[in-house]
Amino acid sequence: MNELNGVSFISQVQHPGVVALIVFYADWCAPSRLQISTLDSLTKIFGTKVVIGQVNVDLDPSLADQFQARTLPTSLLMAGGELVEILPGYQQEEFLKQYLDQLLESASQEAPPSSS
Repeated sequence: MNELNGVSFISQVQHPGVVALIVFYADWCAPSRLQISTLDSLTKIFGTKVVIGQVNVDLDPSLADQFQARTLPTSLLMAGGELVEILPGYQQEEFLKQYLDQLLESASQEAPPSSS
């Protein structure tokens, strides 16, 4: 799992073919700490197939403002560099896993055929 800021967010997340789960959190927020634990588990499940990261709103408030992360934690699901959904509040691991599986499947179907 990656700690992201404005620069690393763009370089790691906003690319065609990338599926990402980003959580905006704060150390002082108990639900945020639970969500980060869920991210650790999802990182083990998906490995490098999904970019999983976190943004500390106290260290990067401008990125939190850009995505209107007003509730902590707030999860962003992205595919192909585009925002798919913003989910405020704590999200269950199984729900996020199923959502990421769907995004990965959609991304693989949209991949251009290889030229021979």
